[in-house]
Amino acid sequence: MSTLLVEPLETDLTQDFTVSRDTRLNIDCIKVKLYVCGMPAGNFSLSLLTGSTVLKSTSFACTDLQTFMDTAHSYFYVLYPVLFTGLTTLENGTYHLKLSAVSGYTPTKVSYLGWIKESENYFGENPPASMADYPYIFRIIEFKPRGN
Repeated sequence: MSTLLVEPLETDLTQDFTVSRDTRLNIDCIKVKLYVCGMPAGNFSLSLLTGSTVLKSTSFACTDLQTFMDTAHSYFYVLYPVLFTGLTTLENGTYHLKLSAVSGYTPTKVSYLGWIKESENYFGENPPASMADYPYIFRIIEFKPRGN
């Protein structure tokens, strides 16, 4: 039996990650797994930060998610590709993804946007003590020039 663990966006939701590799990481897009409950109004943003410095940010609405999914439903989850303007290159270090409400959003029990947590395929050395401590699901899609 599967459990969908969702953290509703009530205040900013942040996920840290570390880049540790021999070459720079060129990001094509970042996919975040979001849950839409009841098609809440409002605009949202996903920001990529290092410390408190915003490197890239882009905004979207739940209707954008619905269009991407090509659905009329108001309850769904999606691995949504967030595209930043221009090439995003990361050096080794710690970064943060921050999901925020920008404007017009008031979450309720029946209408909210949430970020889904990785509760079933966690392969870390020390599993979280509680379900609330599991990481949010995101995937970094690396930019690779044609022919490579």
